[in-house]
Amino acid sequence: MKKIILLLLWLVSTGASAFDPFVVEDIRIIGADRISQGTIFSHLPMERGDEVDAQMVRNGIERLFATGFFDDIKMSKEGQVLIVTVTERPAIATISISGNKSIKTEELLSGLENIGLAEGEVFNELELERVKNELVQQFFSRGKYNVKVETKYKNLDRNRVLVTITIDEGKSAKIKHIKIVGNTIYSDKELIDNFESDTTNWLSWYSQGD
Repeated sequence: MKKIILLLLWLVSTGASAFDPFVVEDIRIIGADRISQGTIFSHLPMERGDEVDAQMVRNGIERLFATGFFDDIKMSKEGQVLIVTVTERPAIATISISGNKSIKTEELLSGLENIGLAEGEVFNELELERVKNELVQQFFSRGKYNVKVETKYKNLDRNRVLVTITIDEGKSAKIKHIKIVGNTIYSDKELIDNFESDTTNWLSWYSQGD
């Protein structure tokens, strides 16, 4: 976490050139493709007619980085024009999932979308580790304690990426023995037989996907 913060501070400091205060007559955006200029303008703390100094420029760069849309941001000036140069993060072109058996691909894609990983969304490499952990937890909940999840990405043309998720579910955990304590009315056999006869009982998830 400290490394990420230090990197952000370094990017902000290098992106904000030394500015003598000046009144902005115009703001020009360079490098925006998928992200609209309106979105960028809405996050800038300055507008035409404002007096801009180095601190305001740093604030603007910090705000734009906070959107998660950009890999790099720089501000410079030409005369009385403020130049904002951005490098967009790539977009996710396709998410490929393989190896899943106990959870349908559609369900996994829906879950990934809820945490921000979906086709057309901005790709953040740092999110892949979080995605991996989320998927592992999903399979753990179904008794797949030996699951292995591998996430990769490949750069494509037009600033897009292919995200590949490979899953090895391994063997399901199984109950070898049930010990019941405290039963005085029914025998252990009667209770265990009752567990096994109910297809939707609380033990059924242990054998899903076998």
